[in-house]
Amino acid sequence: MIQQIIIIGFLFSSSLNLGFALNCSFCSTLISWEICDQSSDFWTCSDFLVLQGHEFLSGLNPTLPLNRTAAYAGGYKCYTVEVLFGEEKHQRGHARGCTFAEVDFCSGWSSRTEIVNCTTCLSEDPNSCDDASSLKDAMWIKLIMVLVLAFKTW
Repeated sequence: MIQQIIIIGFLFSSSLNLGFALNCSFCSTLISWEICDQSSDFWTCSDFLVLQGHEFLSGLNPTLPLNRTAAYAGGYKCYTVEVLFGEEKHQRGHARGCTFAEVDFCSGWSSRTEIVNCTTCLSEDPNSCDDASSLKDAMWIKLIMVLVLAFKTW
């Protein structure tokens, strides 16, 4: 019994270290969040998608890395950003996508860009980024609870 618990705990913790696939909403528009959400689709985060998004936004945020990988940058997280940019900041942009987990996505924007709203999270629900907790942390808590209960009954 104890060996089974240890094996399950090891496999579970190993899967956390490898990370789970994270699906983020992807969209960008100069019109509104409504239009962005209507045209959005969920994609599984990958280095390729993150680097494409960073390249797309690099004119507004030159600090976004263009040559990292998730292995180097700790996995992925979703972002939601609304900015004002252009001459006299009359253009409004809305975007959702993936970035690397260790990137401070909401910092480093150029002085020509005003951040209206910027959030990042490990939640696949773009409307819950403000309150979302880490999936990895939640899984660790569940693992500890399972192990404690198993040892109590053993």
